[in-house]
Amino acid sequence: MADGDGRHAGERLDPESILIAAGRDESPGAALGAEIVLSSTYRQDGTIAYGRFGNAGWTHFESVLGALEGGHAVAFSSGIAAVSAVIETVPVGGTVVAWRRIYQGTGRSCGA
Repeated sequence: MADGDGRHAGERLDPESILIAAGRDESPGAALGAEIVLSSTYRQDGTIAYGRFGNAGWTHFESVLGALEGGHAVAFSSGIAAVSAVIETVPVGGTVVAWRRIYQGTGRSCGA
């Protein structure tokens, strides 16, 4: 039986195999591929409220990418969302080293 990262007990898979096996629902009758979710908004009080906060496709993508990297992955709806998440990990008064011609939104997030 496969683990959540697509590996079977004691077995190392090639990256190509991980791409196919990771995150797959292995129960009888389950779809072989991840579903495509075209909705951007969801019913209130569900596990997902808005498409940019996650959906089945993103969850599957994060699972597969995490398996390929040997850890966990997080997908963001935009580059600045990813940058902001990383900047938020810098403690108050901490130092950020960045290229002088950095993207303006990133510079603003860094207080430049």
